[in-house]
Amino acid sequence: MSDSVFDLKALCERVAGRVDIIDELLQMLRATFPVDREALIGRLQAGDSEGAKEIAHRLKGQFQTLGLRRAAEQALRIEKLAREGLLNLAITAVDDLDREFLRFESLRDSGNAGAEPGCSWPDVSSMRP
Repeated sequence: MSDSVFDLKALCERVAGRVDIIDELLQMLRATFPVDREALIGRLQAGDSEGAKEIAHRLKGQFQTLGLRRAAEQALRIEKLAREGLLNLAITAVDDLDREFLRFESLRDSGNAGAEPGCSWPDVSSMRP
């Protein structure tokens, strides 16, 4: 598993340094993650491995887009466990996904997320729900 919580440099390259796009993607993730997380847990508890796999795959894509490496790795792990029908293990793995998301949020909110020339995280105070 990767050591870094996220890859800001890769994200900046992906969006050509456009902070407005980073802002939009971050707000979208903050709005959708709690809903997707609950849906994922619901599908896992209902024994719907295909539905859980689809949600985990979507989360993995969102995290990869934002350069959240470790969260993407956890979502991939959940996707694989769901594909293999190991739903109880997948439910447990959601806790690890939560930790990675919270680790990113904490790092992000503390202002220790780092910045690249021409690209930095937007002011999070405007993004509070």
